[in-house]
Amino acid sequence: MRPAFHRIIGLLVLVSTGLLSAYRTSDDEFIKQLLNRFDAYNEQRPTEKVYLHTDRETYLTGETIWIKGYLFNGSNHQADTVSRVLYVDLVDPVARWVRLRMQLRVTDS
Repeated sequence: MRPAFHRIIGLLVLVSTGLLSAYRTSDDEFIKQLLNRFDAYNEQRPTEKVYLHTDRETYLTGETIWIKGYLFNGSNHQADTVSRVLYVDLVDPVARWVRLRMQLRVTDS
């Protein structure tokens, strides 16, 4: 019983080592080319992510809404300085229409 167990373990180690070494060396050039294309795409078409903070979740009519927004690069999550204007829509969830549209000037992302 013990030799059969050792054979199975040895066979599993041999197969897993072969599979790992086969995938590591054969696709290095493909992976480099894929990463280069991905970087070129991100440079040509940068994406931005916007995070908004408000002082509360709900407001009554006539109350002041305090908003602070942060702009980040979508690929590396660093502060983004590409955009100069942040567009914010305040939507009424019950009526499902835009109550107010604002264009805010962006300073220091």
